[in-house]
Amino acid sequence: GMHQGTRLGEATLLRTLLKKRFGNLPDWADQKLNSATTEEMELWAGRMLDAERLDMVFD
Repeated sequence: GMHQGTRLGEATLLRTLLKKRFGNLPDWADQKLNSATTEEMELWAGRMLDAERLDMVFD
């Protein structure tokens, strides 16, 4: 329903921002985004601002 649509929208936005910052995403990062909760994505979005490497966003 609507919650699923919101989650997909957040994943799309976060994926776009991560690509802009770190370049093309590896498969493992795509898989994490595809299965993430809204809460996880919000956490990662905050970490993305300070992370020097992609893996630091998800750790």
